[in-house]
Amino acid sequence: MPMSMKENKSGDNLSGSVIDLFKAYYRYSTLTLAQKITIVSVSMIMFLMVFSLSLFAFLFLGIAIGIWLGRFLENPMMGFFLMSGLFMFLILLFVLFRKMIIRKLRDLIVRKVYS
Repeated sequence: MPMSMKENKSGDNLSGSVIDLFKAYYRYSTLTLAQKITIVSVSMIMFLMVFSLSLFAFLFLGIAIGIWLGRFLENPMMGFFLMSGLFMFLILLFVLFRKMIIRKLRDLIVRKVYS
């Protein structure tokens, strides 16, 4: 066999190996991305479930504390007004610190994706 034929076959093998390497890397990247999307999706679903259950728990807790405060103050409306004031204060805190809260949640999600 002439030398140029041997070099050509070696070059073909090398280019075929590089193409196979890129295909394997592409498949690996696709699987890694799918795995990370699955992890983030499951985390988001769990967060939404815990959030919705917590929302109902705080709703009923607020109603119970409002009734208790109303009986304690001997004025049912005052108990509910105090509870609504507390909830408005909490909403104000969330609005004031929203950038910090969003930043922490964003960092948490990014860490989950890139871990």
